Amino acid sequence: MIRRSFAGISFLLSSAASASAFSVDPVKMASFPPTFHLTKAMKGPDVAKHLVLGEEAKGASIVCIDPDAPHGCDSGQSNFGWLHWYVTSLTPGEEPDPKCHRGEHLITLSTGSHKWKGCEVVTYAPPTPPQGFHRYEFFMLPAGTTLPLSSWGLSSDSRKTRADIITDVHQKGGGVPFAAFGCTKSTAANAQCVKSDQFPAGCQYTATA
Repeated sequence: MIRRSFAGISFLLSSAASASAFSVDPVKMASFPPTFHLTKAMKGPDVAKHLVLGEEAKGASIVCIDPDAPHGCDSGQSNFGWLHWYVTSLTPGEEPDPKCHRGEHLITLSTGSHKWKGCEVVTYAPPTPPQGFHRYEFFMLPAGTTLPLSSWGLSSDSRKTRADIITDVHQKGGGVPFAAFGCTKSTAANAQCVKSDQFPAGCQYTATA
């Protein structure tokens, strides 16, 4: 068991989550500026340019998931989750471009003198909660980590496949997202999705003393 903090809350992670290959706390590898708020209207480049990556992020991956699809975290129903973004092979801007595989796209992250590059495996999809309250969690995965996407949405039980991938992200990502935002179907396109300290009951992260 290990203890980490997110948004001022202390977490005690399970042994499965603590088995992550991180040698550096993933929360310190990536962040958004305090003034950044996710909205439904944002496209991938809008999100990517606001990322702040530390030097330890080299070779790692960024993932955004909605663990609450389709019903919402406040529904009391089982959810399967959805993968909203997956970028691998993070590389500092001054280094040669990473070698992206067929079907992946080379994209730019961050801006200015701290530009980074990566291979976009799953194109960013903005929040589109159909019902209930949904959390959009951003994780870092350690270098060399991959997700089993070959059967994403294609297996005989795609719901189980989606749930397995969400679990995989939580475990390989160290159990705690470096950023999380939440919104509902009624949230206006340009309105700010709330941050974790404003999540409703049933959607808040479990804290330990």
